[in-house]
Amino acid sequence: MAIGLPLIVPQNKKPYTNQLLAGLPKPLAQLYEALLPELERHLQDFFARCDDSLFESAESAQNNLDQTSYFDTMRQLRLKKAQVSEQFLSGFRDCFQAIIQPAEKQQSASLRDLVLDADQLELVQNEELEESVALRSIVGRARTRYAEPLVQLNTRFEYLLKSAIAEDQLPLDPGVLLGLFKTSTQLLDIDLSLRLFIYQRFEQSFIQQLGAVYGSANEILIVAGVLPKLRLQIKTAANEQDSSKRPDLKGATSHHAPAALAARELAEVQELLQQLKQQMIDAPGLLSTEKFAATGELSSVELTDLLSITTSSANSNYRLIDQVQNLLEHRFSRGEAATVSENNEHTINLVALFFDFILQDEALPVDVQALLARLQLPVLKVALRDAALFSAKDHPLRKLINELAHAGYGRHAGSAADQEFFALANQIVLQLGESVDEIIPRSSDLLGQLQRFLACEKAESDALEERVSRSARNSAITRHAREKIEILLEEKYRNTRPPQLVIDLLNDDWKDVMLHAYLNHGEDSQEWLTVDQIADDLLWSSQLHTDRKSLQRLKRILDELYQKIESALSANRKTPKLQEKLQALQSLHQVVLRKDHEAYANYLTEQTARNNKQRPDNSTLAEANPEFRYIRQIKNLRPGDWLRLILPESPAGKYCKVSAFIEQEQSFLLVNRVGARVAILDYRILAQSLQDGKLKIIEDTPLFDQAVANISNQLRSLTSQ
Repeated sequence: MAIGLPLIVPQNKKPYTNQLLAGLPKPLAQLYEALLPELERHLQDFFARCDDSLFESAESAQNNLDQTSYFDTMRQLRLKKAQVSEQFLSGFRDCFQAIIQPAEKQQSASLRDLVLDADQLELVQNEELEESVALRSIVGRARTRYAEPLVQLNTRFEYLLKSAIAEDQLPLDPGVLLGLFKTSTQLLDIDLSLRLFIYQRFEQSFIQQLGAVYGSANEILIVAGVLPKLRLQIKTAANEQDSSKRPDLKGATSHHAPAALAARELAEVQELLQQLKQQMIDAPGLLSTEKFAATGELSSVELTDLLSITTSSANSNYRLIDQVQNLLEHRFSRGEAATVSENNEHTINLVALFFDFILQDEALPVDVQALLARLQLPVLKVALRDAALFSAKDHPLRKLINELAHAGYGRHAGSAADQEFFALANQIVLQLGESVDEIIPRSSDLLGQLQRFLACEKAESDALEERVSRSARNSAITRHAREKIEILLEEKYRNTRPPQLVIDLLNDDWKDVMLHAYLNHGEDSQEWLTVDQIADDLLWSSQLHTDRKSLQRLKRILDELYQKIESALSANRKTPKLQEKLQALQSLHQVVLRKDHEAYANYLTEQTARNNKQRPDNSTLAEANPEFRYIRQIKNLRPGDWLRLILPESPAGKYCKVSAFIEQEQSFLLVNRVGARVAILDYRILAQSLQDGKLKIIEDTPLFDQAVANISNQLRSLTSQ
């Protein structure tokens, strides 16, 4: 789904005019009239709560400056409340008008455009980025929270209008409403921190009340006879799966058809576990129930029932083997059946080794490891009843855990940006801890929820990442061009000995003209050849000439040279300082024309060290001399690959994603999960970091596949010993 949120730019019209209602289908006109007072009531509630919050913040402010800012914002909001409300409600009316007007007549904008206009300069300002991320996070949370009623509303609008309506054209979409609010609050003259403060209060007292609004809206349309029996479920690839193909958890066996590769890997692991048991190899951390044999054997159903009872009191900090061992020893001490079949013993060990791998996997952040560790008993219960968990790659629970792990890269539970993800992930873990018979069908539904959340989040991050990538590429092209021009000028200086004022004019002023010609027209263009020739003429004209032919040429070209320089610089360089330079240049040329050796010598005597921009320090690059195999690994990186960098300020590791390879600088642009820039690093530095162990390339393989391969290697090593 698109994340851009088109909305009609509010005009100064009365919000309660019925002019538009004649063009709307009657049920939508009724809906508009019914919802307008309700939205106004929520808006007034926002103003009251925001006023209280600003006052409380001012009272508890740490310094006078902050207190003054809060009070000033509170005064502005009180004075302009009526204007903000009128603009907001007018915009809401215009959104209804927009859905019955031809697209070309709409004066529309979008939240993306309002926040980060793609036509602006490619350098994205930090404040704009921060505001953009905040707004998009609010929209993402709301769209996820109200997904089903919004889809139902959208479907009913499309039915009445007999045309498709994108989510960002629906007048009640959270993004449209937030866009209207952002536009209307442009009346307030406040800084970014206070603007974000107001957005947060708007989310709490307005956006979070939209559930009732959507319920009312759908009910109004149902009463009007618009698709009264509509009960849409939001479809995903996960929950569209044919239920007949799902594994049957109620039986001891499963008819799930495993993928050949996964089945072979599982068979190898089971064979290795069997070898360890037969050879009586001491493998610390693996379960052995032979000592409980005298008490009798637990069936798979009995064992999963016991584990279900244990789940509520289980501690995810304990290893799975320890939890099962304690359970069986407790039963053994009471003379109850405490041993298990050989197959179940292998399954318990396999699941235990799987979670050992998770807790040792450096690619997973600690918070994500802790989250997944809470699934130890639910996964074991499923594995005991359904062998397909480890043999079928399309198993719903397996896919859900793989998705959670991959979505966890770069996450931190303490980060405000990740709070929503961890809230959803915790809910998923809690719901999976219930009845074993419900885990698989519930896994499909929960996978759908997670995928919808991640799709919304990805759309937000992709939009920001694309801007950051474009900005980085353009900046690299500009830096490359500047460096090339500096080298060119250095070569020109070596062939002459120009006075300092000519060097200053070229370095401070003419260099920008050359850069513009190079970037916009290319080095083979006539425009570039012209500005390059003017630089040559300027340097030649500043030399002391004594022969008649040179002096005649100098007199002939001077007027034209001044005109060309004046014309090129007049657009943005017409400053007193520039005029002083041009006047000084004319004085220099008079000295040259007079062949005044003494005066010309004074120009050279006054010359200070040349004012050339210092080149970047490449000492770090010079030290980077990695082996070829590490260079090859780095050069094989592709956009979307995840890395973990050990930086001085982040010894635990900073997660970042490869966004682009910048050809001009042979560097990689690295971004974080929301798409913001982390660093631009030369490929040699990355290769050296990889060689030094300060960089880890995170394997782009599903967690289950990685774990089974790791377990297989681990067991093979034990048996070979």
